Amino acid sequence: MLVLAPLSAPVGATSDWTVPDDETIEAGNVSVWEQSILPLRTDTSNADTKIDNAAWYVEKPSSDFGSDSTSLNKETVGVFDDETSIKVRFNADYTSKPSQLAGEDMTIVAARVSPDTTTTYPSIDSYTDILDILNATSEDDVRDNATTEKLNRNVTFLSKNPLTIDSHGDGLFAFDPPRAGEYVFFVADGTMANSGLDVNNGNLTITGKPTIVGVERAMVHNKPSSASLETPSPARGDDLTFGVDKISSMNGDDVQQAVLVYDEETGFEDQRFTLNVTGNPSNITELSENTTLKHSISEVNGVARVEEGTTFLDKDVSGQYKGSPGVTSIINFVTENTDRTIPDNETIDGVGDPTLDGSVTAVSGKDTTITVQTLTNWSSDTYRWVHVAVNEDGDIRTNTDTFTLEKSVYSVSNVQFTPDKIKAGKSISITADVTNIGNEKVTRDVWASYRKTGTSDWTELNRTQVTLAGKASKTVTLTGAIPKKGTYEIKVNGNIASDTVTVKAKGGNGGGGGGGGGGGGGLEPPQSVETIQKSDGSVVADIRGGQAGESIRVNIPSQQATKVSGITFDNLEVKLKNSNAHFKFNINSFSSRPASVPSDPSNVAVKGYLQVEKSLISNSEIEQATISFSLSSSQLSEYSTPNNVVLYRYHDGSWQELETTFIGQEGGQYNFEAVTPGFSVFAIGEKQPSISVSNAELGRSEVTVGETVEVTAELTNDGNGEGTYTVELTVGGDVVATKDVTVKGGETKTVTFNYEASETGEFEVSVDDASAGTLTVVEDDDSDSDDSDSDSDETETTTAGPGDDKDSDGGIGAIGISIAVLVILGLIGGGLYYFRDDVEMYLNDYVGK
Repeated sequence: MLVLAPLSAPVGATSDWTVPDDETIEAGNVSVWEQSILPLRTDTSNADTKIDNAAWYVEKPSSDFGSDSTSLNKETVGVFDDETSIKVRFNADYTSKPSQLAGEDMTIVAARVSPDTTTTYPSIDSYTDILDILNATSEDDVRDNATTEKLNRNVTFLSKNPLTIDSHGDGLFAFDPPRAGEYVFFVADGTMANSGLDVNNGNLTITGKPTIVGVERAMVHNKPSSASLETPSPARGDDLTFGVDKISSMNGDDVQQAVLVYDEETGFEDQRFTLNVTGNPSNITELSENTTLKHSISEVNGVARVEEGTTFLDKDVSGQYKGSPGVTSIINFVTENTDRTIPDNETIDGVGDPTLDGSVTAVSGKDTTITVQTLTNWSSDTYRWVHVAVNEDGDIRTNTDTFTLEKSVYSVSNVQFTPDKIKAGKSISITADVTNIGNEKVTRDVWASYRKTGTSDWTELNRTQVTLAGKASKTVTLTGAIPKKGTYEIKVNGNIASDTVTVKAKGGNGGGGGGGGGGGGGLEPPQSVETIQKSDGSVVADIRGGQAGESIRVNIPSQQATKVSGITFDNLEVKLKNSNAHFKFNINSFSSRPASVPSDPSNVAVKGYLQVEKSLISNSEIEQATISFSLSSSQLSEYSTPNNVVLYRYHDGSWQELETTFIGQEGGQYNFEAVTPGFSVFAIGEKQPSISVSNAELGRSEVTVGETVEVTAELTNDGNGEGTYTVELTVGGDVVATKDVTVKGGETKTVTFNYEASETGEFEVSVDDASAGTLTVVEDDDSDSDDSDSDSDETETTTAGPGDDKDSDGGIGAIGISIAVLVILGLIGGGLYYFRDDVEMYLNDYVGK
């Protein structure tokens, strides 16, 4: 009822049932049954492109329905092929009058939107224009009340057919679209002779006062677009490239294209939109005033790229916009910058995160590639992309698919190994260059495998976890033994080394050669670890009986472990490649840099040092070593997080960053583990965040009491460490809201506040120390809305968002992404008020002709 009160339906039929007057919405010479948006639907089972929809409902308290909330029954949105027959079904069960509608004779009209290239579509500029045309009683009145632009042939009416509702309340109409484009169907109450409608030579004439009881629309293309995602293994934060090479075959030069990427399942499918109508509105104006859009999507988080020459509702929206504007701000933008009446709105609870992750790129022309930007803070794994291309004749092409967006993906290259000839059971060392091609720091498995040449099965040799920051690379070493002779291929993850390794049969007595005190054959003594505190403050760990493949833990005595204030070095864990009867570690910790190293690691705050010297064993005999340590919370800098803590190793004249993992927090201590390929001097370093607030902006400079205004600002982290910053929104000198925002090193993030004005006056608004400007709050005056059209040319509304590179004149800022998403999702959901106005235009353009 409310939202698509778009069309109208004829009344005056000779059937047994007539639409009650108190259930119609009047619009001049046409009336609309308030339930007209419910019964008529296209069957999308044979659609060429299908998209799952959110949950859309209509809600009218004290309605005839058993429940206050009624589903719009649009679970799937489809785009049809122009050679496919579209089944349009009228199902009375979706209304409150199934028994009254059963057996009724009705009339269904099909039309195609055919934009006139000399005019702008939609051709009617305001609701007032619609009423002028609807209330015309002669052709002279029509000419007096409407310009040529308003009466252009933007719609071609194709057919008028009988639609009989059977005893079960069903009526089926099969429509064969003559070509691609946008089609609209509406059902009028009454037989063809008594419907009040006439279709002739593509024109519609209203001969009576029709009542519309069902409305629906369908999109048709002559072929799917050629769009495909060309970015391999995409990760969050990447630019996604879509190839659309076949668009060049579309007629004309004026081709508008867009690719939308969004979180389909949790961000959209699981969300809910409800159109709530209060009272009993009798006309379109009352319907608009009494309708509230309830939505569980509170904001849209993404980037809009709009090429020069691209417009939205006749406004140039070219530019690039980034941010997370709320749905309230989107609707305010539409209301203030168009002549369409948009309902009030409120946020309701939904499923999961109320933020919709989505980005869109719109281009004007026949571009063969389109790039869409993703953000590193997107939260899901699976996303949907939708490509749409439309030419000036209204022909369209679409395509869609889902894809996985990883947090980060590792690529592996340059796989090498030594030696290339070994004895069976002896250790081989494999190295590979590993790169995190994503933008987020993650930990992933890296593993080496081997297979005998001429065979198909791979056997895993060894596996380790590697932590890499976004876009970072490192060389990873994996070791292991191949037990049988032969010629073998080696690979790391999916990358195969170019050479093969030759494994010879075992020789000698076996027993594993050690370094230093490494014994030969025979049984090794049982493993033992003895720690001795020396007078110089260091600790000696004496290890005996170490076996190949075993892990040996050396617990550092508390006297040594806690020498540096706020730091505890807990233990060393060593895994041996070969058996070794006897070796030692000398362990010492320092609060200042040891004299053996000339400098500290760069761009970090050093918290403490650990020195481990080995004897009777070499680094090559150690497969892997892990150092466990902890920091007190007092050791972390302001805004910093545990993810910034890294252990560095001094080796070959420079500091090397080690794989450091934050294990968790316990008793006020942050616990860490770091993997090292060998021993020397270690430094605990903390990467430093440096966060500042800038570019604070008001969504609107003037609101009424009770209205909400959006305030945005940018948080920029110029440091190399992640930081969590508490942002304060200040209005009139008072802190009214705070948010904790985590920003990675080198990242800029937008923070959004929604402030509800509670008293009149002028208030300085700032986000931290960044001024957003002056907010003027005035009393709510209903008369303001009557003058909105006349004032629109005199009052400039600035809705520029963070990161906007446009000036405020005509710019829409961060709203850009949300407008694109809202329009697409609004059409998906059932038309919203866009559909209502369009259908009124379809009828009104031809009244009296």
